[in-house]
Amino acid sequence: MNIQPDQDFSRFLDRIYYYTRERTLRHTAIKNKKRQCIRKLMALLSVTVLLLSAINPALAAGETGSITIQGNESVSLAGSSFRAYKILDVTLNTSVEPATPSYTVPAALQDFYTSYLSIESSYGTAAYDQEVSSKILSLTAGDMEAFAKAALTAAKAASIEAKEATGSGPPDNSATFSNIPLGYYVIEDRTTAISSNVVSAVMVDTTQPAVAIEIKATLPTIDKKILDPDPVTANEASIGDTLTFLLTSHVPDMTGYNRYYFMVNDTLGTGFTYGDIASVKVGGQTLSETDYTVETDVNANGETMLRIIFHDFLQYKPLKGETVQISYTADLNESALIGEANINKTWITYSNNPAYDYEANKDPERPDDPVGSDNSPTGTTVISSSETFTTALTITKKDSKNNEILAGAAFRIEGNGVNQVVTTGIVFVEDLTGTYYKLLDGTYTETAPDAENGHLYDGGGLTTYILETTATIDAGQDGVEAEAFVDDCGKLTFAGLGAGTYTLTEIVTPDGFNSIDPIEFTIGFDADNRAFLATPDGSLVENDNELFMTIINTAGQLLPSTGGIGTTIFYVLGSVLVAGTLIFFVSKKSASDEKSK
Repeated sequence: MNIQPDQDFSRFLDRIYYYTRERTLRHTAIKNKKRQCIRKLMALLSVTVLLLSAINPALAAGETGSITIQGNESVSLAGSSFRAYKILDVTLNTSVEPATPSYTVPAALQDFYTSYLSIESSYGTAAYDQEVSSKILSLTAGDMEAFAKAALTAAKAASIEAKEATGSGPPDNSATFSNIPLGYYVIEDRTTAISSNVVSAVMVDTTQPAVAIEIKATLPTIDKKILDPDPVTANEASIGDTLTFLLTSHVPDMTGYNRYYFMVNDTLGTGFTYGDIASVKVGGQTLSETDYTVETDVNANGETMLRIIFHDFLQYKPLKGETVQISYTADLNESALIGEANINKTWITYSNNPAYDYEANKDPERPDDPVGSDNSPTGTTVISSSETFTTALTITKKDSKNNEILAGAAFRIEGNGVNQVVTTGIVFVEDLTGTYYKLLDGTYTETAPDAENGHLYDGGGLTTYILETTATIDAGQDGVEAEAFVDDCGKLTFAGLGAGTYTLTEIVTPDGFNSIDPIEFTIGFDADNRAFLATPDGSLVENDNELFMTIINTAGQLLPSTGGIGTTIFYVLGSVLVAGTLIFFVSKKSASDEKSK
């Protein structure tokens, strides 16, 4: 093979050229690509720095923010007043994203933090501030309550400037602290004029420009019902009936309290006679009688004041929201209003300021009684009421001829399920000192029985009676059986009647008049309208929730002694009798004549 050196060398040089050129172009492309990537990265970093610059100023030290306190359905902030105390300063580390807060202790609160949290580091160092933050973070919920109260006290003692906010009612139902420095705050409710409000000590960290907190505490409430047998707010009853009342509340939020008063108050109108406590339950568990005290008293108006004072109510704090129930009995008595509502009211007296030292100011002899404590702040719930109605039947006795009043009639009223009835008219009541005696015909006389007429007296006249215009008559075992005479105006009232079926019987009829048949009627009650209804409608008239009935007696038809229809009847009957006699004799004679033949 022949080698051509010149051609080969030339070809070799060409290869070196092209190889060198290709590598140069490839290196240039890579270099340009790297430059483009660097340019893009620098552009991205520039944008990031701009974004951080746009965000950080809003969170930087020296900026201000706001705190909004929001009420709830149970707590209205209308007229409320709040104060906020900054207990830690805050600066933000903007070198990281997101920015992290760094807390520092104000010089005025150095002694408080050092003592309360047992800080070992030296004040003014980063280690001191870090130790304070760490120990606050480690506090339990219970410890946090105590810390908040202590910090509030320390802030006031150190004359830390207080920011103020005033609350508004619905629809906003809020209070706002505006333009306050970023920091860690404790907030105090200064509303002392509104006894139903909740005073709270709340920790708020305003490292964000706007912070909203909601009052989680709920005010105690109470609801009163009558078991009839289902719970109702209004019912009917007869005098003498025993009613059972049910009071329902809930264990409130007792955050921050070192003692909590919880006293249920109840006022029974003059128409009620208090019976006894049936049961007291918290969270479904029945309490023993040593867990509460029951006190009763009668005020100047004759109303019975009932108080149920819970002992050491703070022990139920873990049961927040659980049901508190009290049931007790009372009788409807003869002083009950007729046709009107007999009202029974209840409310709760409770502690309402967690910043107050109830433990230190309690009455040693009555530690659970808010009334006996030395001006301890308390609130009261809205009053809850129940209504009980009873009615009356008033009879007016008249004659049918001229519609005049008739006296001398007596009536008996009977009805199953009724216990007592208050009668107003002429009532004869058994009494050893009485001067009246009852006759067999139902009337009464002041003539004493003797050997000749004793058989005309009820029970031989051994029982004496006094005359009353109003009397309460106890019912028999099967229901009420009350008897009374109409008064000189022909009127008689049976009061204290509840719903049911009744029979009215005239037991003494005025002389010269015919007795009436027994009258049956039914009384119903419309709880929604608080109204009594009676049937049959034609015989009973309702007015002011009372019933009225007019009873007409007709005069008896007496047989005349001479003339008139009586004589005619007599003669007709006599003719018939004579004719009968003649027929007898004629028949007899005819029979004899026939026999003689």
